[in-house]
Amino acid sequence: MSFIEKIRQSIEGYPFIYRPAIVLSHLCFSSLYNKRKIGGGTDSAEYCYSVFLRHSKSKSDNGEEQIPERVAELGPGSSIGVGLCFLLAGANQYYAFDAIEHASTDGNIGILNELVNIFRSAGREISDDRISLIRDRLTNPAVSAEIEGNDDIVIKYVAPWQNYGKRLPDVDLFFSQAVLEHVDELDPVYAVIAETIRKRKGIISHVIDLKSHLIGIRWNEHWAFSDTVWKMLRSRRPYLINREPLSTHINLLEKYGYNILKKEVHTINRPSIRTRELKGRFKNMQDDDFSTSECYLTATLK
Repeated sequence: MSFIEKIRQSIEGYPFIYRPAIVLSHLCFSSLYNKRKIGGGTDSAEYCYSVFLRHSKSKSDNGEEQIPERVAELGPGSSIGVGLCFLLAGANQYYAFDAIEHASTDGNIGILNELVNIFRSAGREISDDRISLIRDRLTNPAVSAEIEGNDDIVIKYVAPWQNYGKRLPDVDLFFSQAVLEHVDELDPVYAVIAETIRKRKGIISHVIDLKSHLIGIRWNEHWAFSDTVWKMLRSRRPYLINREPLSTHINLLEKYGYNILKKEVHTINRPSIRTRELKGRFKNMQDDDFSTSECYLTATLK
């Protein structure tokens, strides 16, 4: 189905007055998607390495890199490049959970080759044997399934993530990069992640982008739409953004017994909507929520 046909299908049944807004949202979302696809996401080895550098320091009090033995990621996207960084740096097990299967074996191997060059250019020593073993796990996923739970290298990619089974792995680090703002059902996700880090006294590390993702002109305009209009803007897309502010994430961390270690917030003042423009459940939004555009959170269980 062509892009134009998708737009035509999405506006069927809606009043004419709302149709321009729905078409605009499609165009904005398509532009954002294409921008990320070209080089703003995990199809870029440089991007993967920069994300790795941030989350690899999540367990450190002094900013030094600490590589956990077992790592899990929510929403890796176009490749599992960030997880490959952890494996190259010394981790033994990596679990990737996504809502939809985006990554491919060929794409992951291509990213791996680029990452090896980046690591060596940065002066990091990586043995050829380790590289060969990681490459073998990418091309033979059944091997990882057989040795899961041992100390050998494991790579497991699960999409949709609910297909993993009744028992998720025990990990030392569970991280995500600009993913949680796209998850509609946040409560069960925070609950499940808590169980994965409980046994090994692990840590979570999440970067959450709370902006409008180009839905509207102003960075926080997504809070100025009523639920009815937002439903029309979202149309038939399986996911977009959940519009949840920072306090939702903080409350869920408290609900499931997390102890917040670090909370770094970024704020934007302009261009911004005015508080009187807030609609529906956002009308009484806290000042901190209203000004927070991004947050980096790390936490363990109490």
